[in-house]
Amino acid sequence: MGEGLSWRRAAGAGATVIGAAAVTAALLKFFGASTTTWDDAEVSKPRGAPGKEAAHSASAGTAAGASAAGAATGAGASEAEAAALARGLTKVGEGSELMPDYVAGLCKIAARAAASATGCGYIDNFGQVILLVTRPEHARKILSRNVGHDLGGMKPASAAYFGDQVLFILEGKEWRRLRNMMRHALLPQALPRMAADVTATAFALGRKLEQIVGDSKTTSLDMHFVASMYHLSATGRSAFGYDLGCLEDIAKGPNAITESFEYLLSELPRRAYSQDPAIREDYASDTPDNREWRRHAQNVRVEINRVVQARIKFRNEGGRPPPDLLESMIQSYESEQGEEGGHVASAEELMENLGDNIIELFFAGYNTVAAAVGTAMHFLSRDRSLQGRVQQEAEAALDDVVAGGTIDLNKLPLCEAVFMEALRVAGPVPLVYRITDGPTDLGPGCTLPAGTIWIPAEHIHKDPKTWGADAAEFRPDRWLENDGQPPVPGSFLAFSLGPRECIGRHFARLEAVSALAVLCKYFSFRAKPDFKFAPTFTGFGVRPFDGNSNRVCVDCLVERRVTAETLFDWSWPSSVAA
Repeated sequence: MGEGLSWRRAAGAGATVIGAAAVTAALLKFFGASTTTWDDAEVSKPRGAPGKEAAHSASAGTAAGASAAGAATGAGASEAEAAALARGLTKVGEGSELMPDYVAGLCKIAARAAASATGCGYIDNFGQVILLVTRPEHARKILSRNVGHDLGGMKPASAAYFGDQVLFILEGKEWRRLRNMMRHALLPQALPRMAADVTATAFALGRKLEQIVGDSKTTSLDMHFVASMYHLSATGRSAFGYDLGCLEDIAKGPNAITESFEYLLSELPRRAYSQDPAIREDYASDTPDNREWRRHAQNVRVEINRVVQARIKFRNEGGRPPPDLLESMIQSYESEQGEEGGHVASAEELMENLGDNIIELFFAGYNTVAAAVGTAMHFLSRDRSLQGRVQQEAEAALDDVVAGGTIDLNKLPLCEAVFMEALRVAGPVPLVYRITDGPTDLGPGCTLPAGTIWIPAEHIHKDPKTWGADAAEFRPDRWLENDGQPPVPGSFLAFSLGPRECIGRHFARLEAVSALAVLCKYFSFRAKPDFKFAPTFTGFGVRPFDGNSNRVCVDCLVERRVTAETLFDWSWPSSVAA
């Protein structure tokens, strides 16, 4: 068997990989969290989670019991509870049930609400009244009409890392303006312009893995790390016209961007959900923690600054940049300046005004799509029959792809179904929530008062009443049986719904399905015997962990199926910088 990546060997047994094991360590130390492994025959088994304080505020976006809209404490909580009771809602749980395993506790509470006549209820979350809905039709109605959310301790943390003008933080008119600025470059009609770059990146990934695997019978690879590096490369090339060189770094190990992102994901739970306001909110004081936070935030900005500088240099030299997301953002910004004769922004000005959101866009897929692709590879490695079907589909779909061409996703329905099923069964988002400032009519006999509403995606995604008796199983064919759609509207919330639906969902599909197709055509994957799949809620979503080594990873044994030398040896078709 091949030895695997050299950087992993150098790290030593049980060593932290790309800083991710610190996530669970921080939760165990500060919140009393636990991780739970999944048996492959029981994919619905609950994930580990933050303890009391994190359960109090994680996903609900509250910090130390405070909420800016609808929720209250003390006497206010009694008023909110009275309002819920007046609407016919019953109490279905306590916040203490959300610890030590947040997702398991959430699902137990959601099951009680689902058993009620309306499918709704409320939780006393340490003095905060939380409204809970469990039916897809209710989720759809709420998400389609409301955009308010309160990030609690995550807001100062995100502002200190990304900046305070990013889509994740903004509300109201500023949020709508920024979303409109970016969404046009990510609409389905824009995907053909990005498909060639994504295709080239997917094949370049295959080429790189071929070099790593070589002639070894099997090589151990962390497919979550591989997917993370692929995501950064694909996004850099297709959305921003820049090659970050991440594929070359796969054999070397973490780079400046992944180290920075992993630091954020490991440190944010400790700070965002702390009861100490100084830890939760103060990122300005000159403390060791804050210096380290700023160092990592600056490190990723240095890397992204190269992207912006390359584009400005290309423009200044008379180049015609592609109509990608970066160009759309630049043109929108320059147009908004409204100066007579047009405004031409410098790289420094663009980084100051757009850099935060560029970083956030890279991070968004890093924390979601990469995890879903890694999760998909895990399930494929455990089901050789399913893997064989995906390989056959990929062979047929990719055989006629030529250099400079694109992968036709319409020829890959099973690959797409595998991606969607990974998002459903072990997706990164266990909970979606909204804040309302008035009553919400959900139909006869069910009107919610104003307040914070939790929508437990984890429960809805695995509800047998919607998804069938096998809802807990990883079975991609369910998507093929329904033309690629969920069984009922509102029953699939991985990308949310409504005005705050993920603007990158179409690109995520392009990126993920292209990677799965190339990987499965040219390689075979087997489960590593000592790997225990343990998706864990870390306070910023669910990530794939190894329950044995307590690392963020998806370890697989990889074998080369066919030689890809000729097909992979082709140039990046539409780059403007490298």
